[in-house]
Parts: sequence; structure tokens; C-alpha cells
Amino acid sequence: MTLLSHAQNQSDLTKACKTDLQKFCKGVRAGDSRLLQCLRTNVKLISTECSQMLGRMKQ
Repeated sequence: MTLLSHAQNQSDLTKACKTDLQKFCKGVRAGDSRLLQCLRTNVKLISTECSQMLGRMKQ
């Protein structure tokens, strides 16, 4: 994955998961994939859109 595509994936994830990040990961500091791990930990609770974006990022 190129640096540019990684940055685009992060931007897409942030947009798709904004509400979920605020709801489930409010106290989590950004960096070292902590927010991504938080979303994965709460995967059964997050929105469908966010869950689908997480699935795309695994590919």
C-alpha cells in the first residue's frame, strides 16, 4: 500500500466512522493505531458504514 492510499483510507475511515469514534472511542488518543483498535474492539456496536470500511481496510 502506498503512503497516499494509506492516507486516503484513513480519511475515508474517519468520515465513515466519525460518530462511532465519538461514541465508542472518545477517550482514546490518536496514534499507534489506537483508534483503529478501539473500533475493532467495538465492531459489534459500530454502524454498518463504519464496519464495512473496516472490512475494506483489512484487504
